[in-house]
Amino acid sequence: MPVISDPYSFNEEDLYVDLRSICGQPLFLKCEGFNFAGSIKLKPAREMVEAAERAGVITPDSVLLESSSGNMGVAMSVIAASKGYRFLCVTDSRCNLSTRLLMEALGAHVHVVTEPSPHGGFLGARLDYIRRQCARSGRYVWLSQYTNANNWKAHYHRTAPAIARSFPR
Repeated sequence: MPVISDPYSFNEEDLYVDLRSICGQPLFLKCEGFNFAGSIKLKPAREMVEAAERAGVITPDSVLLESSSGNMGVAMSVIAASKGYRFLCVTDSRCNLSTRLLMEALGAHVHVVTEPSPHGGFLGARLDYIRRQCARSGRYVWLSQYTNANNWKAHYHRTAPAIARSFPR
């Protein structure tokens, strides 16, 4: 029986569905939602946090901060809870209630933006809120999933090698 101490370390990597019966040709779908966050976003969340740790950006007083419409917020909540970090997820009124409640159950604070920005919509309003928080206090560490290279590097370092192991052709 495997026992894990870091929930973010668990991810069923080798689950594929062959869609041949539907497509008439071999087409494999990699299933990525079998982890504690329920989505592939666990990989980039982990990569971004661990890169910030290596860089010494996160301190004991830090509050991780991220904009999310759902899955990244849940993934960051799992990572933050596992590592003992505080986390503020900035979302908007389109994020479903069950996702917000899950983040809060994992210990995250969730701020819901209710009005879109005139020039950037809800995403713009979320980012404006984050920028104000970062300007107000140096405790906030904004990992910025939209601009953080570790977001895509997670798939380079983790997802692609898993596919290569399963399909060595």
